[in-house]
Amino acid sequence: AWNMVEGDFKTNRGSWTLVPFDVEGTRTLVIYKVHAVPKTAVPDMVIRLAQKKALPKALEHLRSHFQKK
Repeated sequence: AWNMVEGDFKTNRGSWTLVPFDVEGTRTLVIYKVHAVPKTAVPDMVIRLAQKKALPKALEHLRSHFQKK
């Protein structure tokens, strides 16, 4: 979990929770929660782009570090 102390947001806090997703223990459910309020106005298009591109890329990067090779 995190809670921003200072930066470009009025509020930026959230958490990552990882829990077993199947009986075999080969899959993990990742729950990502964030509440971020920027100091300046952000166009809806930019917010949607971040939701559709940035978060999935972060999850792919995380997955690449933990997948069996």
